[in-house]
Amino acid sequence: MELDRTSKALFRRLAIRFMLFVLLIIFVFYGLPTLIRLFYPFIFVFIVAVIVNPLVRNINDKTSKLKINSKSSSTFLAFVIFVLLLAFISLFTYIVFAILIREIIGLATNIQVNWPSIVRAFEEMQDWIAVQIGVLPNQTVELLNHFTESILAFIQNLSGNLLNVTVVTTSLFISVTGTLFLNLLTFFLALYFMISDYQPIKQLIKKRMNQRTLNTVRLLKSSTVSGVGGYIKTQLILAFIAFMFMLIAFTIYGQEYALILALILALIDLIPLIGTIAMLLPWGMLEWFVGDPNKGLFLLILGIAFFLFRRVIEPKIMGTQTGLHPLLALIGIYVGIEISGLWGALLGPLTMVILISVLQTGILENTFSDIKDLYNRILFSLQK
Repeated sequence: MELDRTSKALFRRLAIRFMLFVLLIIFVFYGLPTLIRLFYPFIFVFIVAVIVNPLVRNINDKTSKLKINSKSSSTFLAFVIFVLLLAFISLFTYIVFAILIREIIGLATNIQVNWPSIVRAFEEMQDWIAVQIGVLPNQTVELLNHFTESILAFIQNLSGNLLNVTVVTTSLFISVTGTLFLNLLTFFLALYFMISDYQPIKQLIKKRMNQRTLNTVRLLKSSTVSGVGGYIKTQLILAFIAFMFMLIAFTIYGQEYALILALILALIDLIPLIGTIAMLLPWGMLEWFVGDPNKGLFLLILGIAFFLFRRVIEPKIMGTQTGLHPLLALIGIYVGIEISGLWGALLGPLTMVILISVLQTGILENTFSDIKDLYNRILFSLQK
């Protein structure tokens, strides 16, 4: 009887923990993206407040020696951070927007100016294919002509579309300035209140928890912050390396729009399962067949070289920052894509990082002990 009662308690604990785990996975891949979209200003506010809180606490400790009210110093520091962040975001947005508009207009103008050369390059490609293959059937010739005309029409429309998109985007940016201003105002007001009242809010939350819950939350917070921070830092480091690698290579080669191209490739490098080679490989093949073969060879070598270089440094950086093996990161990306598409690809590795960080804290030792106990009970029953 005692054995049955113990077994029921064991099964009940494992069933509850399994259901909680399933609910957590469902929340991460389905509920969390929605919450992030709804509350992203306040999430950023919380992150900034956590980052600057040690600075605020340090300043409060120093001002308390000067008999200055800590509340006043926190309020003043919150106002200073408010002004600095507003100035930085405004300046950064202006610079990036101005550079993008200038580069896009220059690219579109360059296509229009060099349009005869582009047409001639496609005609040379068609002649080259005809020479390589020999006498082509009429259907194949018609197909090649149709393909060439379609590509030329696409490129010709691209230059005009780039200009149109630039104008429309500029107009749209101006039209949504009011909404953007409202979001920024909400962000900075929330940041002001969070920084100035960070310690009272923290103490209020602590009072609502018992010591056991508080210790658990501290462990989860430490492991989550360490894991997520390490993963984000890894991706930013790899993207920065990609940016500098491409910028130096394009600058040495003399490629036009080197800055904007390096920035685009760095942003593409942040997308899981894509990488810079997804852009450099087709670009290099296009240049090889219809443009400058030397440039095509340069782009192909550049794409393959950085792909191999990234594969070499990624495990070291990922392991140093998060402790996550690249194979586990790949599993997280694949499972995430299968469950929730692009959001899953982004959240999958993060989930793996958080899970491993939580496991390293030992917070799930009781669960593993119960699983081991269940295994021994099943094995004992089978041996009877």
